[in-house]
Amino acid sequence: MKWAYVAGFFDAEGSIGFYKRSVRSPVGIIISNTNEKVLQDIRNFVGVGHIYERHLDRLGLNHFGKKSVYVLHINSIEEVKNFLKNISRFSVVKKEKVVKGLKILGYSNFNRQSEMNWDYIAGFFDGDGSISFSKMHKQWLITITNKNEKVLKQIRNFIKFGKLYFYDIGRLQIHMQNILFFITNILNESLVNKSKLIKCFDELKDRKWYPNYKLKKFSKEELKQILEERYHQKKLSIRKIAKELGVTYNAIFRYFIEFGITRRNYSESQKLIKHYKHSEEAKQKISEARKKNWKVPEYRNKMLKILEKARKARPVTKVQISE
Repeated sequence: MKWAYVAGFFDAEGSIGFYKRSVRSPVGIIISNTNEKVLQDIRNFVGVGHIYERHLDRLGLNHFGKKSVYVLHINSIEEVKNFLKNISRFSVVKKEKVVKGLKILGYSNFNRQSEMNWDYIAGFFDGDGSISFSKMHKQWLITITNKNEKVLKQIRNFIKFGKLYFYDIGRLQIHMQNILFFITNILNESLVNKSKLIKCFDELKDRKWYPNYKLKKFSKEELKQILEERYHQKKLSIRKIAKELGVTYNAIFRYFIEFGITRRNYSESQKLIKHYKHSEEAKQKISEARKKNWKVPEYRNKMLKILEKARKARPVTKVQISE
């Protein structure tokens, strides 16, 4: 563990308190998380502080949900000063409060600029990050969420990939093509999300699970021939070709554009669709239902208005009568 990791995790899950009438220290450090082990590891690295479980209510639940919340508390003057001094080089979200706390404790030799590195990102990701697998899209997604736009922009500028979204809260999302590189750089330092990162890394390193990689066994000439044969000769749609080859629709659509395969227009595709035909019995039931509904004044007036509107919208063709 390094101080950069501690600074990243503190920016995500920590807070600084300022006390006017405190006996021990005018500045206090609190780091809270549902994972007790990560707090113990930070405490062992820092060498100070004590961990306790946040008070539960009568039902055995805390205010943050069903999981117990553990707190690392540092409240001695020298311990707080040493902690803030070491994270001041890296802290981004809590930078102003860190500087204020050091000034109150009489320390002025600190870095005003924040250094960004992979250790900081690993700590911040363990605090405010998540990794998930979408069954619908069949892909992994890494998301880092925080209200502070500055830290997300700094992480994005450092790693040079990912998409930023700012609505009620900021989000940095990392998609398939960059996930493996991201995991490789934070895996050794990560503590909270390590098991999920390892699972994702194991599945991504050979990429056999990713459906679109099934097409990599074909050369471009072979793949083009396969697509043209299924589309023009067998008259299959792009969606049916994708299902037959076991890949996504977008993968086949991109190859159609890349290879310049001509596609059917709307009228040609409509001719290939097998329209559903009602049986004679069904037609009889539909006719009887329509006759029954026509006797209802509300329905009849509604349909007459629709017919009148359609009649007016129809273009009038003028017929010349030769004398």
